[in-house]
Amino acid sequence: MERVLGVVFVHGVRSSAEMWDPFTSVMAEDYDLMAKAVEPVPRFEYATGLFRSSWKPLTVIPSISTVADSLKEYLITEAGEFDRLVLVGHSQGGLVIQRCLVRMLTEGRGQELARIRRVVLLATPNTGSELLQTAREKLVRGNPQEKELRPFNELVADTARSVQRDIVHAAEQPTERSCRIPFSVYAGEQDKVVTRASAQAAFPNAAVLPGDHFTIAKPDSRRHRTYSTVRRLLMEAAL
Repeated sequence: MERVLGVVFVHGVRSSAEMWDPFTSVMAEDYDLMAKAVEPVPRFEYATGLFRSSWKPLTVIPSISTVADSLKEYLITEAGEFDRLVLVGHSQGGLVIQRCLVRMLTEGRGQELARIRRVVLLATPNTGSELLQTAREKLVRGNPQEKELRPFNELVADTARSVQRDIVHAAEQPTERSCRIPFSVYAGEQDKVVTRASAQAAFPNAAVLPGDHFTIAKPDSRRHRTYSTVRRLLMEAAL
């Protein structure tokens, strides 16, 4: 039976799963990649935004931890048929991925993470974003997602320490509380939303790709450097 490598895309704040359409469209025309049995997993999406809708008084904007638990269930159910996975996160989506992995380790489910062959982070604010911080704090009060995008957020910092200790630098053999997963982390060359220092943080395999905060994740052809880079990582994971 052919082993398929599933690719899970996780979008950022004020975005949706549709942001990945340019990426998946190029993938669909990449016959060499498809020949390696690499395919996107059905879309993962979560509620996000700056303000709660006044038309829906009984709804809330979920915290990153809540979204991480949703991703955890998604990996078990929608992505359950794939014995190999690569997770790709843009902006806040990278924080969601990291929180999900850490929460699973806390539950003693490190063995389940062994099927994740790599995590790719694109313009993720690993140490926060200072862009319009003062205005954000005044205008977007009570938004749990915005709070965790601020510099020096304690929960984000605690998650980052766990990722480094129990995932990036973990022993090769998975345990209940640790699982080594390689991370490939990229900052946007012209990104004014997330600085290079925040995007790269303490990750050992960190680099820079052309584009601003948004264009870094929107390839228009196989020649787009983000696509060619992620493609290389997918081909390696598919071996």
